[in-house]
Amino acid sequence: SYREVPLIRVAWHKNSFWSIDNRRLFCYKHCKLGRICVQVCDWEAEHEFDMKFRGGESARPSAQGGHQAGLVQRLTTQPFPR
Repeated sequence: SYREVPLIRVAWHKNSFWSIDNRRLFCYKHCKLGRICVQVCDWEAEHEFDMKFRGGESARPSAQGGHQAGLVQRLTTQPFPR
């Protein structure tokens, strides 16, 4: 059931809300769920926010030669959400 999926965690930082559950957020956007419930956290109290925050910078250069993953769109009737 969808009720078993943990809430997306967000925190207010630099005049915007930031999420640390971006994969789940992407899935919700892709399914076009519209409004969803979120858990609002304190940025300083949740260490994971600071660890994942890159301020809009790419995380790829720090991959040290790691592999990049890609997505393939198989549904031709709907555009891939951006």
